[in-house]
Amino acid sequence: MARNFFFFLLLVQLFTASTGHGENRRLFWDNFTVKAQLTDDGRLQIQEEQTLVFFGSWNGGERIFSVHPGQQFLFHALYRRDSNGNLVKLQQGNLSRVDQYKWTSDHTLRWRSRLPSDAPFSGQAITYLLEYSLSAILIPQENNTDIYLLDHDFAFARRSGKIRHFLLELSADTGWKEAGRPLIIKKDNIPPGRSVIVKRRYTHTGEKPVSTFSPPTGRTQGNSLSISPAPGWVILILNTLLVSLAVLMSISFFRHERQAGRFLPLTPLSTIDEQWLDKHVFHLLPETVGATWDKSTTSHEVAAVLARLVLEKKLKSRLKQERLPFLGWRIPGAFNLHLELLVPRNSFSGYEEELINGFFIDGDTTNTKKIRKYYKKRGTVFAPDKKIKGPLEKRVKTLTAAAADPLRYRWLIPVALACAGFFLLLINGFLHKEEMPFTIIGGQIGLVSVIISAVIATIGYRNHSDGVVKRAVLLHILPVILCLCSLVFGYLEGSTLLLSGLFFFYAAAIFTLFSTAKTRDSSAGIVVGRNLASARRFFEKELKKASPALRDEWFPYLLAFGLGPRIDTWSKRFGNTAGRGVQTSSSSSSSFTGGGGSFGGGGASGSWAAAATSLGAGGSSSSSSSSSSSSSSGGGGGGGW
Repeated sequence: MARNFFFFLLLVQLFTASTGHGENRRLFWDNFTVKAQLTDDGRLQIQEEQTLVFFGSWNGGERIFSVHPGQQFLFHALYRRDSNGNLVKLQQGNLSRVDQYKWTSDHTLRWRSRLPSDAPFSGQAITYLLEYSLSAILIPQENNTDIYLLDHDFAFARRSGKIRHFLLELSADTGWKEAGRPLIIKKDNIPPGRSVIVKRRYTHTGEKPVSTFSPPTGRTQGNSLSISPAPGWVILILNTLLVSLAVLMSISFFRHERQAGRFLPLTPLSTIDEQWLDKHVFHLLPETVGATWDKSTTSHEVAAVLARLVLEKKLKSRLKQERLPFLGWRIPGAFNLHLELLVPRNSFSGYEEELINGFFIDGDTTNTKKIRKYYKKRGTVFAPDKKIKGPLEKRVKTLTAAAADPLRYRWLIPVALACAGFFLLLINGFLHKEEMPFTIIGGQIGLVSVIISAVIATIGYRNHSDGVVKRAVLLHILPVILCLCSLVFGYLEGSTLLLSGLFFFYAAAIFTLFSTAKTRDSSAGIVVGRNLASARRFFEKELKKASPALRDEWFPYLLAFGLGPRIDTWSKRFGNTAGRGVQTSSSSSSSFTGGGGSFGGGGASGSWAAAATSLGAGGSSSSSSSSSSSSSSGGGGGGGW
């Protein structure tokens, strides 16, 4: 089965932020060919031919040799293959010239391929041949003094690019019984972090003494924890289970939503008139309408409360445009909202009282600048939306929530799945350090997906009654991505432990998504949400007209629906000509000036809406507010510098 590393790179781009150099340096190995010969005395003579493909301002190549204590490393020569296929021997030097090499540490070799003054590489492929030998790499087996274990990494995990084509030819001298059975290994698209470890027993028949090696951990082949790719049947079962879970959860989700009536169409706009609005919308306070239609309480609801109190003659408002000091020039888009209290404070109760006390700091007049300056000086935060959130959520629950929630304890299942996935990945991180990049990336994808699932299921789908079918279809993007991720990690030869951990994590995300997305509303609550979504669509459509079928007293409801920016756009386009009589669909005379004189009227109403919404966002805030290792020989690292 071919392994395609392209999918891995795509995952990294989708789920992690780019932290690369501004110059975008990258490289990969087009070919990596190793010819190794095991000598009679147990030395491993190696010819390592690498074809490096450079992009960006690399200086040259690098090879880090892994040499354990007690082993001997001997470097013979380094060559570059020219365009004619001839070998050009590199010379040891200070790296000031191309084709010079230097040891920057005991086992780190660097060579220069490009001068700093040269143009950056743009996909140049350069082939190098390294010749070296290693001694004391064989591990004697306890049961037989003539049998030795070769546990060697013929590539290196510590690298920044993939190896497209890898070839190993391993042979032995006549002093070994296996002399006539050379080993040939071919691999394609080996990702970073993955090695090519060979574990092979050899029987010594020669007379020369064999230099041996004792691993620092004392591990032998019997208890080695090296990575073995998951069998094909394991990959098939895990991916089949994940896809099946996604399909079954999707079917259950659609069945539940259809039975609840979530997919019924909204009320046609042509049938909405003033009488319909009186029946389905205006019997509720505007802030209740705003909190119900999208199941959230924000500054829009605060602005709606202020607008309602103004219309009830409990407050008086005045909008003043900010000017530049000394010059007196008006600052576009900068307004100071002035409010005056027209009734005694003790006439307010509940969240209205909290808002009045929060806005009117000292006396019966206040304004935006005064409020922000006051809270900034005190080093505290005044969040009006938080003051009204609790009471409005209770109203929304009374209007929409079902008497009993049959899905109340469904969260236990994804928590159990996520915990299982976390611990499996944690164990894999300790046992299979070479898989650490896959473990981290795959685990991050799973963790982020669980969080995203809960957010998009609630905010993106469950809390809305408009475009429900489209939103439901979009929910399936994440499960599809997770199923593809699972397939990709299988193609990348992930271990059984890694793939099992990712399966549980991804299953938790899929279960969270579809379980959270299922509505908790009663049948009556679903109808309320659908009616309010229809009303908002009606208001939105009317605000595109020069003479909308709206009334000034509906202004607080427009703010509650978050249509302040639409009012602003309408005011700029038609505000100066507003006020002409229009006929609503109920044939009653109506006119809309953007809220009437109470909110500036005409072109000023949009600015009032923006200023009130900004005020509802709160006062000033302050600080007082609330690489791999193994017992195998060989390996190491390499790439560019």
